[in-house]
Amino acid sequence: MSIIRPPRPEDAPDLLSVHYRSWLATYPKYVEGVTEETIRHKFEKEDGGLKAREERWRSWITDPEPGKTVFVAEDGGKVAGFTITRVKPEDESSWIAAMYVDPDVLARGIGSQLMRAALTQLNAEQNDVRVEVAETNIPAVSFYKHHGFLFENNLPAYENSNIKMPQVELRRPAGRIN
Repeated sequence: MSIIRPPRPEDAPDLLSVHYRSWLATYPKYVEGVTEETIRHKFEKEDGGLKAREERWRSWITDPEPGKTVFVAEDGGKVAGFTITRVKPEDESSWIAAMYVDPDVLARGIGSQLMRAALTQLNAEQNDVRVEVAETNIPAVSFYKHHGFLFENNLPAYENSNIKMPQVELRRPAGRIN
């Protein structure tokens, strides 16, 4: 079983790797027009490339934004996934801002462990919890529905780096038990 823990600065390269490899393993399969090439370009060439992304991860860990929490799943001594929760200051709404599991360890319960940590952090007994997800990412939408999330509404497409992904907002009502 994995352990869920706060991130450490030395996790930055592994968190970036999980994020990058998750995109490569998922979006070309489920989002029309997204290719491995467009994802590689996004991660390796834009916004300062991989080195700058790793430094941003390190910064998020050492100097977290108020209302934002990162949890790391560690399995066999290696980073196996992460989730980022966020409470928006303007309206106190609770969000799962990101959740990724290493493609090599999918379907081992790591995502569910991260979900439990996120829901606990966001006080899901008292608060609705929301997430934005690519509408056509069927495994992710199914995962969230399995954990009690319901369709809330369609959102504008995520557009960045020649990548366009239709998004939906899902909401888990406060106190929902599943």
